[in-house]
Formats: sequence, C-alpha cells, structure tokens
Amino acid sequence: MTNLIRRAALAALLATALPATVSAQGDAAYPEKPVRIVVPYTPGGFNDTMGRLFGRKLQEALGQPFNVDNKPGAGTVLGTDVAAKSPGDGYTLLVQGFPLVANQHLMARLPYDTKKGFVGVILGGYTPNVLLVNSASPVKTMKELVEASKKAGGRR
Repeated sequence: MTNLIRRAALAALLATALPATVSAQGDAAYPEKPVRIVVPYTPGGFNDTMGRLFGRKLQEALGQPFNVDNKPGAGTVLGTDVAAKSPGDGYTLLVQGFPLVANQHLMARLPYDTKKGFVGVILGGYTPNVLLVNSASPVKTMKELVEASKKAGGRR
C-alpha cells in the first residue's frame, strides 16, 4: 500500500508539472477537449489504477476530462493498437507496461510498430517481476531452470 501511495504522490507531482511543460511547448490551450487514456488491461489492476490516478490529477490540473478507456485483450495488443491508430495529437494517451516491450519478441506480427508508434512520456510506476516454480520442483535456481529447459528440448 505504501508503494501505491508513493506512486499516487508521484502522479500528483507530475500532473502539476505538466501545465508548465505544455506552456513551454507553446500550446498553452492544451487540452481544448477531453483526453482519452487507453488502458489495454481490465479495470481494477495496477495499470488501470495508474491510468485513473493520472487522469484524475491531470483533469484537476488542466481543467479537461481525462477519460480512461479500458481495451483489454490479446495480451494488451488490442488496446495498444487502438492507441497506435489514434491521431498523434496528444488527445490519446496509452498506459502500458512490460507487454509493450515483450510482445514484439513474443508475437510473430503486431498490428503496430512498437519502436516507431509510441513516444514515452513518463515512467509512472514499476512493479517487480518474480519467477516462481512449484515448491516440489527439483529446480531451485535460475541456472537449474535453464539446464532443465535445455534438457527438455522446448517441451513442457
């Protein structure tokens, strides 16, 4: 819970800094209409929560609605594709995580170009990733896992 509070504080700090950044870019009127925040995950998870925190703070700071639009499916590809195909006018934001990097290596084809289709704006938070095995497994280290995987020849 402490990490969530820290992240919310970071979101608030960044949201209050955004108007100065926008003014520095010469477009003091942004946003002139509601902004869509695409979250390619189901409601209630970490990325959805971050999108809603950002949206609320940005709305307070900038005076326009920042609406979360959950578009889950296909390992985040569906929602990410929606964002990629939106006009590059700053009125569609994407809250994405590890799958943005991983999917380009895990999937044969994506309907968007990960490297050319997006520009990072903010690191809103991070979550640790943990690799676990069943406690009854003979594998106890990463080295043992790699060795077991090689012996299995790609089979489960």
